[in-house]
Amino acid sequence: MGNFGESLGLNMWMGVVPASEILPAISFVHVSDTRARTQDGSIGGKANFWELIVVANSYASAQQEADKIRNVDNGKSAFYKTFHVNSEQLLLPDEGDSIVRIAMDIKTT
Repeated sequence: MGNFGESLGLNMWMGVVPASEILPAISFVHVSDTRARTQDGSIGGKANFWELIVVANSYASAQQEADKIRNVDNGKSAFYKTFHVNSEQLLLPDEGDSIVRIAMDIKTT
């Protein structure tokens, strides 16, 4: 996922974005993988599920980075046969916190 992010011009970190990192940045975690099955039970391709969290100093900056990910939704790349943005959620900052986060659930094959 990190190399894929670099190809989009994204600053990506596995796990957590370090506190010292210049924002915007994106953390990513591999959530799970599974084998797809047809109705008769045959095993098809493998799918991977990821959680990405866009971290930025402003809503506009977070949206700009998230747009880079949205723009490859339902597309192909040198890294994945398919890339799907399954869901998104704006994570509201705590009181007194100026950091904006957008969580994105991704499926790749």
